[in-house]
Amino acid sequence: MIDNIRIISNNNYDTTFIDSTGTAVLDFKAYPPTVSKIQNKRTKASTAICDDNGNLLFYVDGCGVYDKEHGLMEDGEFIGKSNYFYKCNSAFLDPLLIFHDEPKIILPMPGNPNHYIIFYMKYRTFFNKIELLYATIDLSKNNGLGKVKNYDVPMAPPDKYNFQINAVRHSNGIDWLIFVRLMQKKMLMFLFDSDGLHSPRIFNFDKDLEQDFGSICGFSKLGDKYFEFGDTTCRIYDFDRCKMEFSNLQEFKVETIGDSVKKTYIVIAEFSPDSRFFYTASYDTLFQYDISSGKPPFPKCLIATTGVEPFVAFGTDIRSFYNSFLGPDNKIYLNGISYPFLHVIHNPNEAGDACNFEMDAINLPVLPMWFQRYPNYNLGAVDPPCTSAVPDLKKGQEFSIFPNPAANTLTIRFENPATGTWKMIDTNGKVGFSGNCTNWQQQSVDLSNFVSGIYVLSFSFENGDLSHQRFVISK
Repeated sequence: MIDNIRIISNNNYDTTFIDSTGTAVLDFKAYPPTVSKIQNKRTKASTAICDDNGNLLFYVDGCGVYDKEHGLMEDGEFIGKSNYFYKCNSAFLDPLLIFHDEPKIILPMPGNPNHYIIFYMKYRTFFNKIELLYATIDLSKNNGLGKVKNYDVPMAPPDKYNFQINAVRHSNGIDWLIFVRLMQKKMLMFLFDSDGLHSPRIFNFDKDLEQDFGSICGFSKLGDKYFEFGDTTCRIYDFDRCKMEFSNLQEFKVETIGDSVKKTYIVIAEFSPDSRFFYTASYDTLFQYDISSGKPPFPKCLIATTGVEPFVAFGTDIRSFYNSFLGPDNKIYLNGISYPFLHVIHNPNEAGDACNFEMDAINLPVLPMWFQRYPNYNLGAVDPPCTSAVPDLKKGQEFSIFPNPAANTLTIRFENPATGTWKMIDTNGKVGFSGNCTNWQQQSVDLSNFVSGIYVLSFSFENGDLSHQRFVISK
């Protein structure tokens, strides 16, 4: 049986957790990282965060939020509620867990050293629309062990989001930009600053994101490049942190070795720390591409092969490539499918064999599968400073709703007259109401035909702003 593993990382990446029947801790204060194991009854570890000295603050798995002493944080059980794939208190794990996790990242709130935000997704139904949510953690409570202040706060209406959440530091080096790719030709970008989370800006892309298990996306350590791919097609964009724009799309086919049966999904993609090289791997082959020319075809180099056919690699204790992460020491760590070793690219900024790839470099006490992607917490302000005006992503049109919970009537009140479109959506993404609004200041909505439940009221205003709020119908 394949253990359900996640690797989760911290503020300065000094410590990493890997969860299975127990939890392995990797300490990156020296190389090789030291590995220890603690028992944990939970599964599906996803992400963690530490202080500037690498001391654990708290972490999150698929069932709960845990404090630095590994106890369940006050009100921390919310994360496992209403999960489609498994029940947290059950010994049964859905086999689909080997393919799916609910993505989570933790970001420190700018200007408030005791507050952290967990951004996460929840799948209410299989391959249906996904909820994009956040929760607030207050570490000033319970003698530093923390408390969940609120949770399941909607970031945007349910939709067909890609299974990852990415974040890059704002050009000021303080605030955050949060990115969520839709399967359709769209990307949402949220500003997260000391005022909280702002309404998203929408980017329109030329391509859909293929809806398959191989669809992944992410940013470089410098925040200057973004990639996405499904199957063997890769797209790389430049990202300008000053203008907050994607540009210079480069699309190319990523090579694998062997006959057509072996040309399977690309499962690993990672930029070198200096953004010059791009590493990709199928289950059995690892390539390096020199993307510095900015135009394909890119020079490529075969770095390693496992010697195991891809579909044979879907077993335990078989050498393979399956996921990767860039460590705090600027080494790239790769794992196989339920394989008790990490492979390491020691010098990923170097070309060809000089990158110094080492197979089976670090022995693990658990059998990992996936790594979660993490933002570069230490990315500073753009230097030299931006010469052009940085787009203002502050909150646009806001509205309030009352009463909440509501029974038969919901009242909507706007700060300023609002014009645009609106819709009311349930947690499965089904639209109950939709229509236009023109110079709305206050409006009432008849709820008499709706059943009790949780709903999202979403507005798209004529200036392009989006705004939404969750409310409850209780009868």
